[in-house]
Amino acid sequence: MNGLRAELALSGFGAPEPPLGTVPGGRVLAGASAVVTIYGARPGDCLDFNTGMRHRRLVVRVPCAGPHDGEIVEQHSLPGAFPGTEEAAERARRACAAAGERGTDGTPWRTWSTEEEWTEHGEGRATCYTVSRAAATPPVRTASASS
Repeated sequence: MNGLRAELALSGFGAPEPPLGTVPGGRVLAGASAVVTIYGARPGDCLDFNTGMRHRRLVVRVPCAGPHDGEIVEQHSLPGAFPGTEEAAERARRACAAAGERGTDGTPWRTWSTEEEWTEHGEGRATCYTVSRAAATPPVRTASASS
């Protein structure tokens, strides 16, 4: 078996809701490859910020041809030991300063590695991305280009 689909019905909790149906385009994304940390996303990846897992550093890679919350524009290595949160944020700001001018539609934002990610990978990473859907909630530890 390589898949499982289930429909559950709860009773006694209000009016029933109709089934959700299929994902737009009839595609189902494989969670193991679609859900990644913002650190693990790559330039050109289009993302949805809500994974439904209450972990704000996780994103879902989705096809760029369909609706999406944002797109990774570029990433930069931040070498050396973790410099502290404020300095890491400043390094990300400098690294992503021109990312919003790269021709990708949306509002430019940036994020940077947590201390744990920095330690795990031996360096930090600044991820420069755009937010294309106004109601989207970007991952934590982010700042807009105007910040």
